[in-house]
Parts: sequence; C-alpha cells; structure tokens
Amino acid sequence: MIKISYFVLPHIQPSLRNSNALRAEFLPKGVKENKNPDFYFCGRFVDGKSMTNITFTDDEELFKRKIQSRIKEAFTQADDVFIEIPTTFYKSWILSSVYGKLNSSKHSHIVYIKYGNELIKIKKPDKESLSGGG
Repeated sequence: MIKISYFVLPHIQPSLRNSNALRAEFLPKGVKENKNPDFYFCGRFVDGKSMTNITFTDDEELFKRKIQSRIKEAFTQADDVFIEIPTTFYKSWILSSVYGKLNSSKHSHIVYIKYGNELIKIKKPDKESLSGGG
C-alpha cells in the first residue's frame, strides 16, 4: 500500500474582517489571493469538484461542456483538480473531455478522476517531454 500525505485546507471567506491574518496563519504559502483550494497534495494545490449531482445526458457535447466548466473553475482555485464522476457517464467521454481541457491549457495541470472504484490520473505533458528535451 502506498502512503501519501495530503492536507485538507480550511475555507476562509475573503469577506471576513480578519481573513488576511487567518490566511497567513492557516494556509500554506502560494495560495492565490482570495482563493480557497481544498487540498495540498504532493507540493501542489488541488481543488475538489463533484459531478455526482449531474443528471445523465446522451448529449456528448453538453457533457463535455459541463466537465470542462468544472475543471476550469478548479484551475482558478488551484494547480490541479480532483473530480468525482459517477459511472453512469461514459469513460471515453470523460477522458476525451479532460484531455481536451488539458491540451487547451497554457499551464501544466493534473486531473485526478474518481470513477467508481477507479482513480485515474491525467497529467498534461510538459513542453520539454513533448519535444524530447530535458
């Protein structure tokens, strides 16, 4: 069994009078101003999203827009995203959506997908690894 350390981060409302002091005390350095990522994992900030409340659709483009919207929201909060998606959705649609979003991103991100009992990790390749450099 692999042991991995992660930290659940507190949600601190930016509108609180003493939010700056609370953020300085309880959040690690590097959290974007007025943002609240959910986890700190392997030296990176991760935002959690869920699609468990989404009704199944047989419209692939609509589904892709929904998942890519969730991922886009997460990337405004954190480096990476952990997203839970029910197995009622087609795995091929999920993977296609995630790869499409990562390929259109200017930054290196990781998307962790909980799909049933499976955990899928998808990472956008660095430009160096694509060009064979290093």
